[in-house]
Amino acid sequence: MIGKSVEMHVKLMALELLKKDTKNTKARTLVARTCSWSKQYEKARREFNKLTSSDKHNRDLWILSVKNELYANNNATALGLANKALSYLKNDTELERLGEMARKRILNQEYPQKNW
Repeated sequence: MIGKSVEMHVKLMALELLKKDTKNTKARTLVARTCSWSKQYEKARREFNKLTSSDKHNRDLWILSVKNELYANNNATALGLANKALSYLKNDTELERLGEMARKRILNQEYPQKNW
């Protein structure tokens, strides 16, 4: 695990690069990853959404995006992203595995009983 100060420094550098060029996908990916590392899953989600919207066939971006949702325990979102990614990247075994992991987590969740 990287230290918090290194993580913050990397994120700040990537943000500076994005100020100069908002289309810098490597910098945006780095921002998304550092947000995910620091458990800022919503911020990471927004960055990953921008990236996957503009580069629908980038396998690594989809995998990082699905993993971000799994880390955040947003299993339904992770499953949806894995399925969406598979519509662009047919038969990708890693995306299938991550989707299956999300599906199993959903099936194993316990929901509180409510008076319906």
